[in-house]
Amino acid sequence: MLYEKGVHLVFLNEPLINTSVFDSTRNNLLNINIETGNAAVDSFFKGNIELINNFMMALAEEQIKAAFEQSEKEVTDLHSRISQGIREAKKNGTQIGLSKGTTLTTKKNHAMQSYHQKTLQRLRRYIRRPRCHETLRLF
Repeated sequence: MLYEKGVHLVFLNEPLINTSVFDSTRNNLLNINIETGNAAVDSFFKGNIELINNFMMALAEEQIKAAFEQSEKEVTDLHSRISQGIREAKKNGTQIGLSKGTTLTTKKNHAMQSYHQKTLQRLRRYIRRPRCHETLRLF
């Protein structure tokens, strides 16, 4: 189960099925020690407390399972809506993505090109020095 691997779900619209609710249920199970002196009564209460704890855990597990299923359903629905929208856009002749041959230039790309050009210029100046030629034994 994804929960056991450390995956925690948070639902903005339905916080009652967040995995943190499951955690709090696990941490807040009944822990009552009843000792009346009568073994039959003690066994009865212990059995009922255990049943209540098992019921609470089963209910919490069902809610977590439903939460993970709901999140998977939402992802599947989102994929289908996106692909349907792309199909409709293509059918209407809308360009999807960049057209062929288009290059995308970002601010970082521009800054790095400038940096590389300056570095290359410094390297070329260094290589032109006779001492460099001797060191590298190029010529």
